[in-house]
Amino acid sequence: MKRNTMRTPITIASLLLLLLLLFGAQASAQTLPPYVHGGTLGTTQSVVVPYDPLSLRRKLIFLNPNASIAIAYCTVGPDRDTAQPVTCAINGPWSITLQPNQRFEITGWGVEITLPSAWYGVAASAGANYAVIEY
Repeated sequence: MKRNTMRTPITIASLLLLLLLLFGAQASAQTLPPYVHGGTLGTTQSVVVPYDPLSLRRKLIFLNPNASIAIAYCTVGPDRDTAQPVTCAINGPWSITLQPNQRFEITGWGVEITLPSAWYGVAASAGANYAVIEY
């Protein structure tokens, strides 16, 4: 009597696929966008969105969740015309200033244009909250 040896590899492969789907889905669900960046800002600029070395970032939504404090966001730079470092400031050049409860959205286009740059944030007064949503 001939034994069917093809059945065992298919069963093992099915079992491995099932385990991968069960355990892999939980691990990958924790790393899928959107990503949220948040905290507090002071009156000196600090990094609020890190550099994206894989250039996977397609969209950023900058929020000012404060009731009375303006905040500004700007790319880390440098300035493409002068090659000087960018300084983030409220109502300053290169800065996107948001009044309380405002938001600003930047979107890349398809696969060709991504948003890999890191971003600074600064507040009009110390202790201001900030929030950025990254896709």
